[in-house]
Amino acid sequence: MPRKRRMGLNPETMLQIACADFLRIYTKTRPYMFWCHIPNGGKRTAIEGALFKRMGVQSGVPDLLIFWGNQPVWVELKVKTIKTKGRVSDNQRIFLEWATHQGHATRICYSVKELADFVHEFDEFYFSQQTQKE
Repeated sequence: MPRKRRMGLNPETMLQIACADFLRIYTKTRPYMFWCHIPNGGKRTAIEGALFKRMGVQSGVPDLLIFWGNQPVWVELKVKTIKTKGRVSDNQRIFLEWATHQGHATRICYSVKELADFVHEFDEFYFSQQTQKE
């Protein structure tokens, strides 16, 4: 049975909104965390696309950037559909490999639960690292 679309939004946009809702709640009591969505995706006119490119939009940059203190974490959100099968593009793979090589954490998440589990896990890791420094 096909999944219903809310307000005509595609499944990846709906996942992004749900993940943003989770992060808003989760980071409210964690002042050491900061996150933002990087709006690279979506359908644009040729003029909008050219303007975004001139403003610095880069193909392959993940959907979310989350900081734990000074530790950046890049998260790509994917939805498995018949068409995309949840695959990461070549440019996304290249960026994630680059970020990992720089010592940044990276993750591909296919659901809010997957993101939430990762965030809880990384939060514990962050605190264990902070405790070792003290």
